[in-house]
Amino acid sequence: VGYEMLHPFYATDLFKFSTVHGPDGGIVMPKTNASVNGVQNRHDDFCIAGFGAAYKIGIITDIGKNWFVQLDLKRGILNMPWIKISNNASDNASQIINFTECIMTVGYVF
Repeated sequence: VGYEMLHPFYATDLFKFSTVHGPDGGIVMPKTNASVNGVQNRHDDFCIAGFGAAYKIGIITDIGKNWFVQLDLKRGILNMPWIKISNNASDNASQIINFTECIMTVGYVF
């Protein structure tokens, strides 16, 4: 789930520039399709393994009435303390993933 706030700051007849920022968050439900140490008694169902949170900032350039270019930078964390790796209740794993991503989008609005 995410929330974005858009703030236009400069406009001409052909271009409009805006900043965008906002948080994202939610639960992480992986499907662990792996064998660990050769054990075939694996857990392949979707289950809640943890949560994730991120924050993004970006800039949007509107070109004319229909085209846009958006450049975003997102930084976040995934915390998964309850990863099930087999059908045995005592077999679990955990991991924390920090990430940074840069996203460029070119689009057309109908």
